[in-house]
Amino acid sequence: MKRGGGGLDEEGMGIGLDNQGRAYIAGYMQGTQSVFDLNNLVSLGLITRLDSATVAQDPTPLSYCAGDSIIIPFTALADFQFGNVYTIELSDATGSFTSPITLGTWATTGSGSFHGVIPSNTPAGTGYRVRVNGTQPQANGRANTSNITIKALPALPIVSSNSPACIGTTLLLSATAVTGASWTWAGPNSFTSSVVTPIINPVSTIHAGTYSVFATVNGCVSPVATVTVSVTTVPGSITIGANGPICSGNTLQLTASNYTGVIYRWQGPNSFTANTQSVSRPGISL
Repeated sequence: MKRGGGGLDEEGMGIGLDNQGRAYIAGYMQGTQSVFDLNNLVSLGLITRLDSATVAQDPTPLSYCAGDSIIIPFTALADFQFGNVYTIELSDATGSFTSPITLGTWATTGSGSFHGVIPSNTPAGTGYRVRVNGTQPQANGRANTSNITIKALPALPIVSSNSPACIGTTLLLSATAVTGASWTWAGPNSFTSSVVTPIINPVSTIHAGTYSVFATVNGCVSPVATVTVSVTTVPGSITIGANGPICSGNTLQLTASNYTGVIYRWQGPNSFTANTQSVSRPGISL
């Protein structure tokens, strides 16, 4: 492009972008002649930067977990008008804004600090950047200058137990192992543990209830998983009875003491089994 003014001319020879997305126009300016004659031209190098409408400063700190809050200070360089809405964007892990993640919007016209939240599903990476774009005028901002590290969250632990457990036996709790994780368990009766598979022995009714656990990896905390445990009372001595002796071909009647909430298991000759409190066996034989 060519522009004249004041008897002097400027010649733009090219335009390019730096790694921050800033545009530069390169060329020369004529010093003494108004005619573009290479033999008479006295020229000086010309580089003009087309500055961004906003400049994002580095957040503090520069390392985050996915799901963390982040504060992004920025300076407005353009004269934004009433009705302007800033969009705060997070790059990909290489610093590219080709497909940015929107951290939020803010309806204002001046400089400030935006409070946002990094999405919990953001991939881990060490080259993230942030920028602030405006709408009045429509303009993209300049990204911050330092790389931002985002660490992935540990997955939700899968937990289990051997519930229901009988009083006096051992309660076993378990979470899926995660490499490099530390564990935080909490539960009834002020229970805490920092191992992946805690044990309570002997267990009693005060240990019944909901247990929670989360994993921490590189300072990042997983979602909380829970498991509910029930503790049952051991039945007392069972008294059983029968209508014997009986004659072959008659019906054998078996009875047991009545307990609420228990499961009965009978075993006998000829591979006999039953799971009711009372049992009838017609046509009994030798």
